[in-house]
Amino acid sequence: MGKNISDLKEQARAPYNFIQLNDVIVPSKINEYVEKEQLKNNKLNYWNKNDKKILNEAGYKAFIKDSAKYSGYFDVDIENITPLYFGGENGALIDGIHNAIPGSSLRGCLKNIFRIITNSAMRCNENGNFSDRLFFWRSISEDDLFTEEYLNEMSLQGKNRPRAQAGFLIEFMGKKYVCPAKFKVIKNTTNIKKVEKSPRIIWRNDCVDVFSGNIDEKDKLYFYRITEPVWDKRIAISDRFMNFYKLDQNRNSKNLFKFEGNSFSNVPRGIKLLEYALKKRYKVINPCFYCIENGKVCHLGSSPYYRIPYKKTVDMHVPSELKIPVIDFTDAVFGNKEYWGSRIYVDDCYLKDEGKKEIFYKGFNLSVKSPNPAAYQFYLNTDDDGTSVQNWNGDTNIRGYKMYWHKKMDWKGIQKDDVNKRYNGVLIKKPFRERCHFKGRVRFENLDEVELGALVYLFKLGEENCCYKLGMGKSVGLGSVKILADLYLRDDKYYTRLFDGCEKFKEYSLIEDTQKYVEEFNQYMYKYLMSHSKKSLDLYQKRMNDLRIIMGIENIDNSKWCKKISYMDINNDIDKEILRKKIPLPTIAEIAQK
Repeated sequence: MGKNISDLKEQARAPYNFIQLNDVIVPSKINEYVEKEQLKNNKLNYWNKNDKKILNEAGYKAFIKDSAKYSGYFDVDIENITPLYFGGENGALIDGIHNAIPGSSLRGCLKNIFRIITNSAMRCNENGNFSDRLFFWRSISEDDLFTEEYLNEMSLQGKNRPRAQAGFLIEFMGKKYVCPAKFKVIKNTTNIKKVEKSPRIIWRNDCVDVFSGNIDEKDKLYFYRITEPVWDKRIAISDRFMNFYKLDQNRNSKNLFKFEGNSFSNVPRGIKLLEYALKKRYKVINPCFYCIENGKVCHLGSSPYYRIPYKKTVDMHVPSELKIPVIDFTDAVFGNKEYWGSRIYVDDCYLKDEGKKEIFYKGFNLSVKSPNPAAYQFYLNTDDDGTSVQNWNGDTNIRGYKMYWHKKMDWKGIQKDDVNKRYNGVLIKKPFRERCHFKGRVRFENLDEVELGALVYLFKLGEENCCYKLGMGKSVGLGSVKILADLYLRDDKYYTRLFDGCEKFKEYSLIEDTQKYVEEFNQYMYKYLMSHSKKSLDLYQKRMNDLRIIMGIENIDNSKWCKKISYMDINNDIDKEILRKKIPLPTIAEIAQK
């Protein structure tokens, strides 16, 4: 159930937004041929892995053999209109000598937009759609929307006592366990210095004291004292929790599972508290607090009210109709590694006129923070009326495909002395300057007219004052590129007339009029979506309009516009209030209309 949000005139801001999810998968023509193979071979079960492989491969081969197919390439010209960065100290050296845009980076960009324009599926961990994640959260502020939900999970006896128990995280025979212990809160300790890093641990002969950070309660600090460990009792830890805990990118505290090289885990020798544990050949990693479900540790942390995992992963917020086993256009063209390879090949795009001008920024040091998908008010749909939000435990869906707005950079460099410090994000050092030109090819084999039309449509967006995004630092304005492409098709009869009238070898021909292929694709999409529902067609047209808006560069030099699509400033009182009240992010159309 969603939580009501307060009315504020100011809007939430972010350098990104979302293309709404499609309501239906549009199947490729390969899907028809696979279905025909199922009818011909009714003894094979499509839900059996081996039978599915046989049917898919047979359907794919039948599709390739049937009707005309097109092979050729797009001659691609790329110009970056904002600085461009791919990582590393040496710009983007591909072969150690020449600078280029990696083909893998361009392929990923094109594939993502191709998935949007073809109404493709959204499946977890399959063909590079997305990796499933589980986010962690804590809510203890009185005015937070979900504090009650959190305290119901983590408290006992009318929210006055923590549910979490104390213990010691250990490693034994290569596996992690928790040994239970007792703890008490030591209050009114005015003579203890505030702790800078969380948590701080002090090992004593008969106990361990855990300070969870700058906890200041009426100028009086308190800490947790853990005692009386039961070393003979080992409680197993949920594998699911451990896997997601290690992937938690938003953790500000220490990784409790980390043993080596972690200063706060250095256990001093000769402590009586640990004698029996060491005799049992335990590696004592850390004191901790934990909760149990079904006989296993379901989650743990460094204080009784720690960050806990949501009950639902990202994949659980993707509509089931977008996960059905239909062969969509992205599967068909970009490949399905279990059954057939890609029919599109993206080359590295090399820098033109290399050496004629200064191509890199010097002394450029910029720290770019990582995205925070745990901010549910930005990443999840609100209720239909837009007045309430749900967190990752709710029944809503993700907002859609994340894309970044185009804007000119307004960056502040960090000092050279700070370059080697550790940042929670990307440190950008040597980006390409604006207005560099790159040339390359996107080759393809055996596409039918509709598939070719989808690719032409993908590149024609670049002719509509739209730009694509490549590389790192997209959120601060890096990576905006203009892509123009000329289509060349292979004449499959060239072997009967290898030379033209000028005695020049002529295998590929430039196609001046590509609109007919776009029309083939548009007609295919229109026919299928209308057969599903008028609502599906209307949604598709809205999504394509939103795509053009967020890819557009009409306002890229407008400072007021760039402010509208910047990150929220936690030091600004209004922004801080918007974040505190969990005001959801407006849609692409809503932002464009303001």
